[in-house]
Amino acid sequence: MRSTARGYGRAIESGNVQGNGGYAQVGEFLCSTAVLDDRPMSDAYQICHGKGRSFRIGD
Repeated sequence: MRSTARGYGRAIESGNVQGNGGYAQVGEFLCSTAVLDDRPMSDAYQICHGKGRSFRIGD
């Protein structure tokens, strides 16, 4: 999970993400940034789904 989180961070930094949710395929995981009404995008958490499971990055 840590390597996936690092990979998603690199995708964000390089602008290699798609759409409002910042979607990026990182290995077998599809990661995105939550779009929350009460928080700016920079303060949102990220989530990755794949391999029959999911995990959150951040708060």
